[in-house]
Amino acid sequence: MAALSTGSRGPVLSLFVTLIALGIIVGGNLRKQVGILFLVGTLVVVTALFTMPENLTARYNVFASSELVVTRKGLVVFSTISSRWILWSNALELWLRDIPHFLFGSGAGGYAALFPWRDFRYPHNLFLEILAEFGIIGLVFFLSHAVLAVIDVVRHFRKRYSQPEVLWLGATLTVFFSAMFSGDINDNRLIWFFLSGLLAAVHSGNSESRFSKIELDSPAVLS
Repeated sequence: MAALSTGSRGPVLSLFVTLIALGIIVGGNLRKQVGILFLVGTLVVVTALFTMPENLTARYNVFASSELVVTRKGLVVFSTISSRWILWSNALELWLRDIPHFLFGSGAGGYAALFPWRDFRYPHNLFLEILAEFGIIGLVFFLSHAVLAVIDVVRHFRKRYSQPEVLWLGATLTVFFSAMFSGDINDNRLIWFFLSGLLAAVHSGNSESRFSKIELDSPAVLS
């Protein structure tokens, strides 16, 4: 309810995408619990949209609305659905403008120069923002840390995992998916916090209540 009242649609969507991902990753009773959370979450969201005051739910009802926005290319019709695509396309266009932009980007804050008449400061996608402003070299530096951590986590979850680890994974995935739809680099700094927490949980050395995937896939073990 608190997330819905903020009017931010990206995190709400990210939460449901995360629940689907967790349902695929985990097994046994944990998978059932994730499925129940998904159904309950859907019911809560639908109920809230029909019962909460209009000033709190207005942003969820404007997917088909549109407005004219002045850009360098002239007047462009912006709607909630099309705006993300336009912002992402402009980020790719800026990145692929020439060799220097491809390698090094346009510099921090360079994306905002595409919309001098409107407050579009970032493309609402973490990777596209890095490409547009720091180029492929910047993205490589960014991913060099994250990929090593992800590989470590994937190797661990292929063997065994505990409920606290699943919770940390869920929080990390939620923040990551949210970064694909909203926020800029600074807003999405929480990715590193939750990824660090996930790594700490994985390497804590506490094997209590930790089960292998084979055990988790067997209802008898957790009953």
